[in-house]
Amino acid sequence: MESGKGFENETVGIGSSTASMSTYLLLGKLVAFIVAAISLVVVARILGPSGYGVYVVAIAVAGVAGAVGNFGIGTALTKFISEYKSKKNAKMINEVLSNGMAILVVVGTI
Repeated sequence: MESGKGFENETVGIGSSTASMSTYLLLGKLVAFIVAAISLVVVARILGPSGYGVYVVAIAVAGVAGAVGNFGIGTALTKFISEYKSKKNAKMINEVLSNGMAILVVVGTI
């Protein structure tokens, strides 16, 4: 029965660690939300109604372009790097990273 207690202690430790990290994540998101809300009010007051409208359109276009513009490179990098890491192929990891970053730089400058 001793091994069962060890497993329970380990599970409690993992649960406690997860709860602690979740709290930090929640606090970080809350702070980011508050900062974004304050900056929204400040930017809106500085730019005025029509200037703020132009700002929102520019941010929306940039957001759509950013979402479409990466072509799933991040997902592909995650897949191939984890695949080559499991095969312990450092050369291919470096090649995939180099090619992925080069593509992102080219796409980002366009």
